[in-house]
Amino acid sequence: MEAGAKISTLGLGASALHESSAAQIEKMIAYASDQGINLIDTVMSNFGPAETMGRALKERRDKLMTQMHIGVIYPRQIYTRTRDLQEVQQGFEQQLKGFGTNYSDIGLIHYVDHSDDFESIMFDGILDYAQKFKQDGTIRYLGFSSHSVDISRRFLETGVMDVFMFNLNPAYDFVPVDGKLMLSEERG
Repeated sequence: MEAGAKISTLGLGASALHESSAAQIEKMIAYASDQGINLIDTVMSNFGPAETMGRALKERRDKLMTQMHIGVIYPRQIYTRTRDLQEVQQGFEQQLKGFGTNYSDIGLIHYVDHSDDFESIMFDGILDYAQKFKQDGTIRYLGFSSHSVDISRRFLETGVMDVFMFNLNPAYDFVPVDGKLMLSEERG
């Protein structure tokens, strides 16, 4: 997808795709694309269907934006979050290879909620690694995901982030009050 393209309001997340057959995965991606959904978040709890997903993405690559995660590795095909620079590098290369591509539209520094994680990313080479990929075109946009307002603010203050994903889950982040959903104060 070209630079400056608009991202759909909704995206398709891949976290549970391992529970689907290859045919179902291909149908889901095609259906999402046909409905105007163009953001495909590729982080999975099980990396098994990556090749199938890669084939489905390739057929519509000019219409879809992939969002691959920096800080994820899949030893024995199972999701693991990591801040070890060598594992971060191996994990991103694993994703590119698994999805059969040489780039991702968005490289998202994965799930940063605590100060020690933020510090590790800033000072242990992970941010530098991600920025190198942006400079050489391996990723087009650099971002992060978090559940923390404070961490999000700190990332945004760096001035190097293009996008961010701040998770709100109705099952956990909202509570009904007089028939309306309100943000839960417990979650900060």
